[in-house]
Amino acid sequence: PSSYAAWGTGGWIAGNESATIWHSGAIGNSTVVCASSDGSTWSQVLNVACPAGATITAHPRILCDRITGMLAVVTPLSSGLAAIYVSLDGGLVWSDPILSTGSNVAGYAIANGRLFCTVAANLMGTLGVGMS
Repeated sequence: PSSYAAWGTGGWIAGNESATIWHSGAIGNSTVVCASSDGSTWSQVLNVACPAGATITAHPRILCDRITGMLAVVTPLSSGLAAIYVSLDGGLVWSDPILSTGSNVAGYAIANGRLFCTVAANLMGTLGVGMS
């Protein structure tokens, strides 16, 4: 959408102290990410349908590593999993969905090119940039 008002029900915003901010949301059964440099005009950088057989159960959450610029979008799915999409170049190119446990995750964070989550009082993290 060209305007934030087109999102209707909202979503999540992220930034890394650069001129660009990103907004994640769901339109229908698709995860959508838009970027803006002024908060008024938005360009779509990701629009991907849910994996087959699943539906989006909550707003996709976007996280931005302020050091590396890595973006991660976590989309909760009806299957109890989460689809995670990663961009290492400011949203120009996105990974295929990485399916992860999502139903019992209390929160997500991103730092130094690693995605972290908390599950049942345990802190879990990826091995590094690229979501290994």
